[in-house]
Amino acid sequence: MALLTGRAKARREPDAVLEAFRAWLPDSVTIAEPSGARVVALDGAKLPGLTLKGSFGPGAHLILWGGFQPSAEVPVTIRARRSVPDDLMIGIGPVESGAVTINVVGQGGRLAVGASRKMHLTCNLLHDSEVVFGDDTTTERAAVTCRHGHVRLGRDCMLSSDVEIDAAQHHGLVDLSGDTPRLDDRPSGVTVGDHVWLGKTSMLIGRASVGSGSIIGAGSVFAGAAPANTALAGNPAKVLRESVTWSRKYDAIDPATLGYISTLQGTGPASAAAGFEETAQ
Repeated sequence: MALLTGRAKARREPDAVLEAFRAWLPDSVTIAEPSGARVVALDGAKLPGLTLKGSFGPGAHLILWGGFQPSAEVPVTIRARRSVPDDLMIGIGPVESGAVTINVVGQGGRLAVGASRKMHLTCNLLHDSEVVFGDDTTTERAAVTCRHGHVRLGRDCMLSSDVEIDAAQHHGLVDLSGDTPRLDDRPSGVTVGDHVWLGKTSMLIGRASVGSGSIIGAGSVFAGAAPANTALAGNPAKVLRESVTWSRKYDAIDPATLGYISTLQGTGPASAAAGFEETAQ
């Protein structure tokens, strides 16, 4: 999924915008009925529950699907800061509760928020960035910052309160190991698999990668690569336990977790639950 950095020169037809958005959209987000999706041009848009601050060019669009409509229950705020975004696509699926705030700086921003029961999100979408929250991912309160890179979360992740994900290079890093100083200008990118739990006040930074099924403990800071189905904690976070995953219920294995386990074992959810319980004993 490559970044789209072309600049919009004129207003595009809604069908063309939706086609371009779907071509960019990763598999972790599904638009079940594309014909029912709504494309809103942000320059001059007026929708209940949608607050726009700043100026937007004709190439800035909001895509809504699954019957989602910004409202008092799930307000959406989009701010244009220090520039007039004219190459911007923000897509939001059916969110049942929460609030979404997007601060946009520069061009080339892409954001997709899939279907979610709860999404309290502040996203700083800076210069040529793409941010994806997969279907069924929930947040209590999360802040994401991305610049010249990506932040991608898979399906059915759970972000506890005050989680921070930072994939922006705020200042230059100069490599002095060679004969001449060299600026490390590699793009940042945070990648999180499916069914990952990020604990309260945890932080993912730089080029962090977290494998599916894993757990990042409360207060942890992580910038490395975590294998699937591991529990990590600390600053910097280190692996504490392997061959483990998590459930949204404390006293039972919830259906989504059973489904995830079944993909690991190649069995149905019932057999997966039995195998998981035997391993845990």
